Amino acid sequence: MGLAALLLAPYWLVQGLRHRKYLSNLAERLGLSFPALSKLPAGSSGTIWIHAVSVGEALSGITLARRLKEAYPNRPLIVSTTTQTGQATGPRTHAVR
Repeated sequence: MGLAALLLAPYWLVQGLRHRKYLSNLAERLGLSFPALSKLPAGSSGTIWIHAVSVGEALSGITLARRLKEAYPNRPLIVSTTTQTGQATGPRTHAVR
């Protein structure tokens, strides 16, 4: 996987520059930046993270997120998406309180 990612990096860079599609959230896609994590209280443990790739997954995750917050009200809950269409349904990454 690492070798494939390295070999495909030039292609994705050209596509990102050409279509402006992949570079807007590259740090999040690579797991380098998640703004919601910095908003969590210090020392919070047991964080629940729901990651959705598409709009359909993001929408179906809403019910799951609500039920998890009901079952575990004291645990922080983070929801993240990767696609632009998934991000259009709400913030890319946010903490649910």
